[in-house]
Amino acid sequence: MIEKMITVSIKNAAQPIHWHDLLEINLVLSGEMEVVRNNRSFHVGAGELMVLNRDDVHSVSSESEDLLYVQMQLNLQEFNQYIPDIWTVLVYCSPEDDDAVQRNLKAEIKSHISNIAELMNEQNSNVDVEKMIIYYCIDILSSFKMAFGAFERMHAGSRNKEQDDRVWKIIDYIYDHCNQKLPLSEVAGHVYVSDDYLTKILKKYTGRGFEEFLGFVRAETSIRLLLNTDKSISDIAYECGFSAPKYYNAAFEKHYGCRPADYRKTNRENFRLEKKQEAATIILDEGVDEARAYELIGRYTLDWATDRSAEEIEVDISDLESCGERMTRLRLPQSFKGEILNYNMQRELSDVQLPCVSMGGEVIAWQERDATKMLIVSAGKSNRKNYIIRFSNLQSAETYIYCRAKTPEIPPSIRKLANNGDIARLNRDIIDNMYNMTYEYGEVTGKEQIYMNLELEGEQLAKVILQRV
Repeated sequence: MIEKMITVSIKNAAQPIHWHDLLEINLVLSGEMEVVRNNRSFHVGAGELMVLNRDDVHSVSSESEDLLYVQMQLNLQEFNQYIPDIWTVLVYCSPEDDDAVQRNLKAEIKSHISNIAELMNEQNSNVDVEKMIIYYCIDILSSFKMAFGAFERMHAGSRNKEQDDRVWKIIDYIYDHCNQKLPLSEVAGHVYVSDDYLTKILKKYTGRGFEEFLGFVRAETSIRLLLNTDKSISDIAYECGFSAPKYYNAAFEKHYGCRPADYRKTNRENFRLEKKQEAATIILDEGVDEARAYELIGRYTLDWATDRSAEEIEVDISDLESCGERMTRLRLPQSFKGEILNYNMQRELSDVQLPCVSMGGEVIAWQERDATKMLIVSAGKSNRKNYIIRFSNLQSAETYIYCRAKTPEIPPSIRKLANNGDIARLNRDIIDNMYNMTYEYGEVTGKEQIYMNLELEGEQLAKVILQRV
C-alpha cells in the first residue's frame, strides 16, 4: 500500500532534533526556516528544497511567522524494487546545490511534489492514482540519483561503476563493524584490495582517509546514544568502537565542533524520538490554512506536468507471448514520420528478433537467450509518454542486469531542419549526437519482480534489456 511508501505533510511548526530511516524532502512554500543537519546549519527560503538522508540527525526552526512547507518522506526500502539500490544513495540537495542542470531538475521535482499533493488531496485513492503517485516518486528519486547523489556530485564526468560498487561495499562494511576493533587490513581484505588502494579510493570518494572516516562513522553512530540513552560518555565511547574516551572526544569535536557532553547538554531537551506515520492522505499541522497551502503548492506545477497519465506495461519474462500479440513480421504505425525518428527506428529494428510480441502500437518485446528486450517509441511530435514497466516472474535466487537506453530529446529547431531535408546546415558533431543513445546499467538480485519508469518526448525511442547472469 502507498501509505507504507510515502507520507506527505503540510507543516508550519518547528521540529526538534530527531532522526528516522526515511528520505525526507522539504519544499518551503512561504517564509524561511533553518535546518540543522548533522550539526551544520542551512538557511532555506521560499521556493527552495532541502533533502535529508536516512538517519541524518536534524531539526527545523522557523525564521519567520509565515513559515509553511511541504514535507515528503519516502521509504527507500519500498522503492528499491523500482530503482535498484536506491536505498544506498546519499542525496545532497540543498539551496547550496544550484547549478543550471540542478535548477532544471529542482523545478521538475517541485512540480512532481505539487502533483503528488494534489492527487493525495483528492481523497479518492484508487489504483490509477496510486500508480501516478509512485511514478512521480520514482522520477524524483531518479533525479536525485542522477544529479544529486554524493558520488555524482564529487565525480561527475569521471565515473567508474566497478569502483563505485567497491566503495559502497567498503562504506557498508565500516558502518556494520564500526563498533568493534576494525583494522584497515580487515576492510581491505573484505573487498580484495591492498591497504594502500583502499585508503586512496576512500580518500577520493569521501575526502577522508580510513582512520578519519572510521572516526567520523563512530562519532555519527554515537549521536543516537547521546540523545536517546542515559549512558555515560565513557560507555558510549567503548560501545561505538573507540579504544578510549579521549579518542571519542577528539573525533567528535573534529566532526561536530563540540565535545559529546556539550552536544548532549545542548540538544537533549529538544530531542524527539521520531515515530513513523502512515497515511494515504496529507497530514496538516494545526493552524495550517489549507486553501492557501494548496494555492502555493499549485504554483510549482509545470505546464507539461498536467498530463498525469502513465501506461503500465506488464512483462512476464517466463511467458512473453501472454503479454501481447505475437507477430511474425513487424507492423509499424503510420505515425512514424520524422526523419530523425525514422533513422533511429531503422537502426534499432535491426536488433529485433522475430517472432516478437506487440504490447500496443508503440511497444514491442522479444527474447534472446537469457535476455528480454523491448523497443518503446513515442511517435507523436508533441506528446509526452510516461511508462511504468513491470518485469514479473524473475527467479528470486538469480542475478539480473539491466540496460536502459534512450535517444536524446531533439529541440524543435533541429527537428525542423532534419525533417525538411536541410540537415547539412548542422555541425557534424550535432548530427552525430542526434543519433547517440544514452545508457544506464544496473544489477538486481533476489527479486521476484522489478519496476522501471520511462519518460519519452515526441519522436523519441527507448530500448530496455533485462538479462539473467
